[in-house]
Amino acid sequence: MTRIREDIQIIENATAGQRCIVRPITGRTWLDWHIEHGGLTLAQITNIKVLLVSANRTLTLQEYKDGAELDEINKRYGRKTEAGTLSFYFRRPEMETEMERMAYALGTGGLSMVRVEFDIASGTTPVIKAWGKKTAERPVQLGYLTQVVAHNSGGNAEGDNHFDSIDLRDRIAAIHIKNDKVLKAELRVDDAIAFNLDRARADFDQEGAVVPRVPYAADKGFCLDFLQAGVTDETLVMRDDKKGYRVRQMRLTTTLGASANSTVRYVTEYITSWNDLVRPAAQFA
Repeated sequence: MTRIREDIQIIENATAGQRCIVRPITGRTWLDWHIEHGGLTLAQITNIKVLLVSANRTLTLQEYKDGAELDEINKRYGRKTEAGTLSFYFRRPEMETEMERMAYALGTGGLSMVRVEFDIASGTTPVIKAWGKKTAERPVQLGYLTQVVAHNSGGNAEGDNHFDSIDLRDRIAAIHIKNDKVLKAELRVDDAIAFNLDRARADFDQEGAVVPRVPYAADKGFCLDFLQAGVTDETLVMRDDKKGYRVRQMRLTTTLGASANSTVRYVTEYITSWNDLVRPAAQFA
């Protein structure tokens, strides 16, 4: 089916100091959304959430601290970005084949609503507009969903800092470590090492991905990227019920340099499905 480009016309509370809501129409399959934010900087768009609403529940699919965080992730993957526009990519353009890219497009069949919500800084004069691309209808139950979950960890210091609170569910595409002085990271999965590289080696490795990554600036963060081959099967598996496999323990060790910010923000990209998204977290324990 031809891809449709159209305005997203339902925009509520697009005023300073309010929580703005952008509501793309449900039914068809969304490839991306682009929110134009005249009068605002990326840092003035905060507490961003993408919500999926069914008849009996509302689920958070993605969350970002602010527009800058989302924009930095997009740039790292080499996705199209533009000043004054905040972009959400569901179809993942960095995958190897079009079949793989489209597997992540956001089917909305069966949902009653989808929303993007964000806070607008006080004292601004925002002009919010939006548009996106969509294609044929697909139930939300089909295809993959990219779930983005963030944790803030305080009290960190120079040297090795351990983090054990990443949910052991589904597959992990990437873990973005947001801190101004990350030197190295090690990820242990049960009794095996899944990642152990310093910044220079990680940057070298990720610049050689199928779609080359653009490394974070040294003061922006560090990334453990398990999707470099552009193939979903090579992501980090946390659980496979068909094979009776389940990760029991995972520890991420982040090495910080001198005078680092004591807060480390971990932004994890999960590869999940609607059926797993609605499962209680206790079922993954």
